Amino acid sequence: MGRADIRLRICVGATVLGFAVALMTAGGCTSLRFAEGSTPFPSKTPVMTDDAGKALVDLPPSSEPLRLIVFDFPWCPPCSDAWEAVGTVSKTVPGGNVRIYRVLFDREKFDTARGTAETAPLRPAPPPPPVAFPVTTVTALPAQFRERYKMEQAPMLLLSDGSGKILKRWVGYTPGLADSLRGEIARRLK
Repeated sequence: MGRADIRLRICVGATVLGFAVALMTAGGCTSLRFAEGSTPFPSKTPVMTDDAGKALVDLPPSSEPLRLIVFDFPWCPPCSDAWEAVGTVSKTVPGGNVRIYRVLFDREKFDTARGTAETAPLRPAPPPPPVAFPVTTVTALPAQFRERYKMEQAPMLLLSDGSGKILKRWVGYTPGLADSLRGEIARRLK
């Protein structure tokens, strides 16, 4: 096999990979319901519960001008990395500016006479890693949340203003997440 054949195979492989990534993104691997500029909450019907089990259509109110909404699974390694980035950033931002909403959208499946059903986790999730921002945790109602927001991937972080408008969205974890979060929060607090 000559050099030209190898280059052609690499080029074709890169093109196919790029096409596959584009299809996955457009096909719903990330939720387009959380687009920048949108206001996804409140929902028309309850999609999550608070710690007391009360059904919610919106995130609980806060006095902070910015909200960082973190969607995660407690068992997800990239989610742990994202929390580490959030913790790093929280040490550099003055208090009273950002409220974190941790949205757990994990689910447990079980068999019923009619087939498989889902429920929110039966065991309480461990607390998030320590951060300097105040954290409010809510649990997504599996079927309702997924139906409303078409979301399956974690972590996802949304920065929104006090009215709930999404200012910035991060999907997945990258090593530059802390710097990106810090820069976006600083820009929005000016």
